[in-house]
Amino acid sequence: DKAADVERALAQEYYGKRFPGLSAAQLGGALFATTAGRGACYFGTPVNTEGFSV
Repeated sequence: DKAADVERALAQEYYGKRFPGLSAAQLGGALFATTAGRGACYFGTPVNTEGFSV
């Protein structure tokens, strides 16, 4: 689903900047395990594409 792919890419880019020590594989694996990152928690932070709530 295209929307999910876009969300995942945005979330991966955001967390890649926020946690530069993580590899793309670690980010991708953790985000892929969520439902496209929406409403999921990663490092205890809710992820959403409407501004990335933190």
